[in-house]
Amino acid sequence: MKDQGENMQSALNIKDALSALEWVNKVLEVLKPYKPIKKRMKINQMDKTSEIALVLNMPSRLKLNLTTTKIPYPNFFVNEMLTEDFSPLNVSDYWRRDHDGSWILNPKNLPNCDRFFVRLKGTMPQEVISKLVFIGEAANRDQTEESDKYWLECMIKDVELVETMWEMLEIEDVNVGINVGINRCFSAAIPSGFTRKLRATQRYIEAGHTRDRQKVYNAWAELRRSHHTKSCSPEEFMELISRLTSGTIFGNYVHVEEPYNLGLIDRGSDTGVMPNFMRVQALTNLDLKKYAAGGYLVFEKKKYIEEIKGNLGVDEK
Repeated sequence: MKDQGENMQSALNIKDALSALEWVNKVLEVLKPYKPIKKRMKINQMDKTSEIALVLNMPSRLKLNLTTTKIPYPNFFVNEMLTEDFSPLNVSDYWRRDHDGSWILNPKNLPNCDRFFVRLKGTMPQEVISKLVFIGEAANRDQTEESDKYWLECMIKDVELVETMWEMLEIEDVNVGINVGINRCFSAAIPSGFTRKLRATQRYIEAGHTRDRQKVYNAWAELRRSHHTKSCSPEEFMELISRLTSGTIFGNYVHVEEPYNLGLIDRGSDTGVMPNFMRVQALTNLDLKKYAAGGYLVFEKKKYIEEIKGNLGVDEK
């Protein structure tokens, strides 16, 4: 009974997700006289867009009987229109945008054929992905001295149900993002002198967020003292740490297995000179044939530690 209840809830969630694409439902409702055949839906998680491909049935008798068709919903665009032999049509010749953003089609203007392919693109609420796709919480499955490996997985939740609604469903740029910890890398790489620099720099940054001028002055004095025996200034030191924790440098030590690709890599949301972790996007595409994706993200932490040491001029002996 529990499994049956969970399956029913999953089905409801997926129907809710597809219903959440409000513009799609409104378009389909208005186009009912043309008996639209739902061919394909494409969703892109990263740019929050959705796209549908429809076949509209428009025999000559129907074209003559129908007046203009108005879709009173502005949050989508007519991207493409083809005849049944796949000849492209100029969208602006047959569809026009009204002053309120609605799209208006005059079927009497269409060429002499019975079916047309139309591609429409609109927005997508973020919650759609969470209802349609299971994204596993990335676990650190394998830790060695050389690297950390994180298992990535995602899948369309109920393929059979979705197939009853659309012939094709494509979900692009599904982000199975993870946070890769880097605190221990810096702890392992930097000696006590540099640790004092980091702490002093952190206290100075924290003092800067207050209105206590004396606290800012004391923190700045401590920061200068922590650097007086070293070759680089506090500003140079902060720039060095910033560079080591940039996506450009850190990305050299992270890679993913197919079918994933690396996306954006940036510092974690922590404030301060050094983040506790790096945010890494791992992106993949899903469809009704390849509805699941699994693979490892590997962080080559030993090589990254060596990069830190080399940039800080730490003696390896």
